[in-house]
Amino acid sequence: MGDDESRPDPAAAATASEFMAALRVLRVWCGLTFRQVEAAARARGDVLPHTTIATALGRESLPREALVTTYVRACGADEPEVARWVAARRRLAVGDAAAKETSPRKTSSGTVSPRTADVRPAEPRRAGSRARRAVIGAVVAGVLSFGLQAAGSPERCADPLGMGDNGLCVKDLQVALQRTGFALPADGRFGPYTKMRVVAFQQLSGLPPTGIADQPTMDELARHRTITSWSPEQVEHRLREVFAEQPDQAVRLANCLSRLDPMWIYGRPDKTRDWGLFQLNDHEVLFDFRSDHNAALDPERNIQMARAVWRRTGDFSRWHCEQPIT
Repeated sequence: MGDDESRPDPAAAATASEFMAALRVLRVWCGLTFRQVEAAARARGDVLPHTTIATALGRESLPREALVTTYVRACGADEPEVARWVAARRRLAVGDAAAKETSPRKTSSGTVSPRTADVRPAEPRRAGSRARRAVIGAVVAGVLSFGLQAAGSPERCADPLGMGDNGLCVKDLQVALQRTGFALPADGRFGPYTKMRVVAFQQLSGLPPTGIADQPTMDELARHRTITSWSPEQVEHRLREVFAEQPDQAVRLANCLSRLDPMWIYGRPDKTRDWGLFQLNDHEVLFDFRSDHNAALDPERNIQMARAVWRRTGDFSRWHCEQPIT
C-alpha cells in the first residue's frame, strides 16, 4: 500500500473521467490485483467479481454507487473514506445530469436552442486540486503504459494467464509473486521466467504445477502467504561447507545450473523438469531419492541430494554445464 501523499483524492476529480482515473489509481495505490480485490470484497461479505471491476474501470463513465462503495471498501478504505468517494461520485453525477439538461437541442422548426433552465455558474475549484489531478494523471499514465488502451476492454484479464500474455494483468500477477517472496521482474510480460515462478508457487502451494495462472492459483496468491528461501550468499556459504573438498567447483556448478537460485526450475521439451540448485531431474527426485519436488526446491535438501550423487564418483561428472546462465 502506498503512502498517504500518493493516495488518490476523489474530491479533486472535476469530471467523470478524472474520477475513473482516481479509481484506477486507488487499486494501484492499495497494491491489489483485480482478483485480490474480489477476494477482499468476499471476505467482507460483498460480491464483486474481478471481471466486473475490470469492465467498470475500463470505462470513462461513472459506475453505480453500490459498485464504488464495495470497490473502495475492498481496497482497504474505512467508512469515512468510502463516504468521501460516494459523495464525489454523487457530485459528478449531478453535474452530468445538469450538463445534459443545458445541452443544445433541436426545436420543432429545426433550429437549435440551448436548454437554459436552471443554469448555474461553475463553482470555483479548490486550491491545489490541479496539482492533485496532475499526480493522478502521472500515476495513471504509468498504469496505461502496461496495456491500457482507449478502446475495448483494456483491463479485462485473460483467464487463465499463460505464456505469451502481456499487459497490466500479467504485471499484477508478477507483483503478487514478488509479495509472496519470489524474485522476478514486474515487466508485464509472461515469459519463461514468470512461468518458472508460477510453477514453483503452484508446487509449494499444493496446486498442479502447470505454469498457467488459473483461478485457483490467483485465489491462492490472494491469501498473501509468504514463501522464504535462501539468498545466493547463503547458498554459496552452505555449498562451501558441504563440499569442503571442492568448494569452488560446487559454487561454480550451482551458479551455472541455477544462478544459485533454490527455486530454479527448467522445463524440458519432453515435459519433464529439472529442479532446484543442482537441477535434479524428475527421476532422480522421485525414484532415486524417493522424495518429492517440494524437497528438491528446499536448498538444504537439494544440496544433500547433490552431495549423495557426488559421493558416488568423488567429483561433479554427473553434471554438465558449459557456461553460467545469463
